[in-house]
Amino acid sequence: MTQVLDVDLTDPQLYRKGFPHDVFTELRARGPVHLHPPVEGRLGITAIPFWSIVVASPRS
Repeated sequence: MTQVLDVDLTDPQLYRKGFPHDVFTELRARGPVHLHPPVEGRLGITAIPFWSIVVASPRS
C-alpha cells in the first residue's frame, strides 16, 4: 500500500486542463494500490479515506 501524492484525486481543478497523465504516471510508478486521504466537504458525507487502484490499460 502506498500513500497518494499530495493531490486530491476528487478535485475537479486537477482535470481542468485535461487528464493529469503526469499525476497518474507517478501513482503507477509508486504502486497500483493507494490509500487516498479523507476528502472533506463533499456532498455532506462524512470524510473517510478511500482506496485508489491505478493501472494502465494498453490501447489497441
